[in-house]
This record gives sequence, C-alpha cells and structure tokens, in this order.
Amino acid sequence: MVAPGVLRSAAAAAQEAQEEEQERQASAAALAHYGAFRQRLQQDLAAATAARNQLREEQRSYEELAANIDMLQREELAQLRALVPLGAGVHAQAEVPDTSRICMHVALGFHPGSG
Repeated sequence: MVAPGVLRSAAAAAQEAQEEEQERQASAAALAHYGAFRQRLQQDLAAATAARNQLREEQRSYEELAANIDMLQREELAQLRALVPLGAGVHAQAEVPDTSRICMHVALGFHPGSG
C-alpha cells in the first residue's frame, strides 16, 4: 500500500511539472510575439528612415533653389549659364536667356511660373 503523503507528493510534482510546461509555452509564445513585433518595428523604422532621407533631399533641393534665386536677384543677372544634373552623375550645360521668369515642376504636371 502507498502512503497518502507519497501520493500527494507525486500529484504535487505532476502539477508542478504541468505548470512549468505551461510557463515555458507561455514564454515561447511571448517571445514569438515579441520577435514579430520587433520585426515589424524594424520594417517601420526602415520605411520612416527612407521617407526622412527623401524629405531631406527635397529640402536640400529647395534650399539650393532659394540660394540660386537670391544670387540671381542680388547679382541682377539678365541671363545665366549653368550645369544641370541629368542624373547618374551626368550634367549638361544650360543657357537661360531670360532670368526674369522662373518655372519649376511642382507635381502632377503643374508648373507655376514666377516673374
């Protein structure tokens, strides 16, 4: 015959083992959820960084445009020759016969003029 204390100890040990297994499973599920969450955050960070870099490049272009307009007004140039970037490090020489009007591409084919 088995003593009652031994049965309780075996039952308690089985209960303890079951609880530990449940904790391991919960921890594994939490780690998997955290990993997926972290991966999503990394993707969002990469997208936000790319968007920020693009905005900084646009800002730099507008600042360069503003500096060029200031120079044209300050120097009172009637005409201008400049190197224009075509892309991939290629430039072409451009001649602007009349600097009194400025036309720039804004978006969707809209080209406001100033003069």
